[in-house]
Amino acid sequence: MVKRIAFLALFLFGGLAVPAVRADELTGRPLVVLIGIDKYQDAQIKPRLHAEADAKALAELFLAKDRLGAEKDRVKLLLGSGAGDEKATKDNILKALTWLEKSAKKDDLVILAIFGEGAPVGERTCYFAVDSTYKDRAKDAVSSSDIEHAIDKLPSTRFVAMVDVNYLGFDPGKEKMPDLVTQNIFRVFLSQGDEGKDPAPSRVLFIAGAASKPSLDLAKHGVFGQAVLDGLNGKADADGFEGDGNIM
Repeated sequence: MVKRIAFLALFLFGGLAVPAVRADELTGRPLVVLIGIDKYQDAQIKPRLHAEADAKALAELFLAKDRLGAEKDRVKLLLGSGAGDEKATKDNILKALTWLEKSAKKDDLVILAIFGEGAPVGERTCYFAVDSTYKDRAKDAVSSSDIEHAIDKLPSTRFVAMVDVNYLGFDPGKEKMPDLVTQNIFRVFLSQGDEGKDPAPSRVLFIAGAASKPSLDLAKHGVFGQAVLDGLNGKADADGFEGDGNIM
């Protein structure tokens, strides 16, 4: 039997189990944005070892006919080393978020994956684009509000975020290290960053680990990226009822 992708999703707030979504059960068309940046133009922002490799590998997996089978024109891969519209600049990332918001339909599976570095901005956070700077991050980085506003407007009832970001991924130099308020970081992807609002039941989130530490690296991928790749390629079904690669 052909192995098919499905998502065993877990809300990280409250530990609520969410029903799995199987690719062969979807009635919509998958829509995917993947962002990976290894090196930044600003030397104060720390480089990543496998961010781009992780994003590229996920793109290949989602495009594969025997996996998710997403259409090529419905997958956007933005890399720090990319060129033109495929370079992970702030402008291109914002365009990709708008594209998600405008293109998604109710039954479409929408996937947003981010591999890179971030930083606090006051009590909120930002995500560094390849052309962002630490000093002027409030102006030239992608803000958490940019992301939450796009996601909040999504009509899709199937949204998955995969986030491997170190929110202290910078060298402050002679400046005081800014405080990192972690309470609302990940609610951006679930319920518009509002503490008083329950996570939307149609949204799920995978994160690499603690917001204040970089995730571990393996030989070719980050440990988070490798775990996701291995799981969705069938290894998460090693002890499954049928062992057919369907992740339930």
